Amino acid sequence: PLNCAAIHALIKKTHIPVVGTYQAAGVVSRELLEYFVGRVGLFKNQPGDILLSQADLIITIGFNPVEYDPEIWNKTGKAPLLHINYDPASIRQGYFPTLELCGDIATTLNNLAQKITPPLSINQDYKKLSQELMDKIEQGNAFQTMPVHPLRFISELRNILNDDAIIITDIGSNYMWMARYFLSFKPRHLLFSNGQQTLGVALPWAIGTKFAYPKTTVVSISGDGGFLFSAMELETAVREKLHFVHFVWVDGSYDMVKEQELQKYHRPSGVQLGAVDIGKFAESFGARGYKVTHVDELASIIFGVCVKLAALMLIPFTLISIFIFHRFWHLEGEARQLNMIIFITNLTATVGGLLLLLNDMTPITTWADLVKYIKCTNGVN
Repeated sequence: PLNCAAIHALIKKTHIPVVGTYQAAGVVSRELLEYFVGRVGLFKNQPGDILLSQADLIITIGFNPVEYDPEIWNKTGKAPLLHINYDPASIRQGYFPTLELCGDIATTLNNLAQKITPPLSINQDYKKLSQELMDKIEQGNAFQTMPVHPLRFISELRNILNDDAIIITDIGSNYMWMARYFLSFKPRHLLFSNGQQTLGVALPWAIGTKFAYPKTTVVSISGDGGFLFSAMELETAVREKLHFVHFVWVDGSYDMVKEQELQKYHRPSGVQLGAVDIGKFAESFGARGYKVTHVDELASIIFGVCVKLAALMLIPFTLISIFIFHRFWHLEGEARQLNMIIFITNLTATVGGLLLLLNDMTPITTWADLVKYIKCTNGVN
């Protein structure tokens, strides 16, 4: 939190445009979104990559080269590098800082900000790159066809979840889409296994996150290949009665590997997967499995889960409230009979409505995980 606060203060004072690695998701807050030019990693083809190539000074804060090879994003090495971190830089061909400020990051940034006198002369062309990113994200609303386009999925998810939700993304094409286009405004609320790229990490991480933050909304996402690496952990989620949503994007292959094979060898090899009914697979563990058959179902199904949980929690509250506001047992004669009729009517209508919301829902002790599988377009754009 202290590091983020110091970064926010520096951006507010200087209006310096910001590019993040994938694990820096959430560092830029909503109020500073206008200075955000996206996240970069793995492939050099994003607006943030263009900004880095045009920069006349690059300040890295807490950068770890394992996330994104400097030989890719800093190939020419023409811009001076200012390295701010707890530890000295790991010197390599693409990462040779002009100056290193080592120590507590927040203290360093606060001291640096005090020495800067605004306004700075900043090329405003970065705003075009930022707008290019936002336009790409906005395209998600336009996709209406099946299979569900990743940008539409991202759009629906962003609209439904608040900023406190924790989203965990597995490795694969889903990770590239989410890292580039899902806007997160709090650190450690959009999690990736970046650098190590551990396939199958999303479901176990979701389980651990739910243990750590039982009252927080948790959503995890994987491809069908990554999901099958650790899918047996559904049993753990059910046994521990952990309530979260896990999405599986289905395309029948290790898609990210396939894309890289096509780029390098011009043919795929050993990446196709057999057919798996993931919904029934989830149900075999006692979880609930759903298949999205239309793009409009995304919001309704996710929202439906929240409604069902809310209805379940409201039932005991409603019963108590009705008894409190219909104290007919203190009355006599017709007044008692009339209030008893009103009580029974309200009780039946209210509880009946809540039970309708719970229709087709297994007991809460067995509903521990919601698995939806979504056929997404192949490739990463």
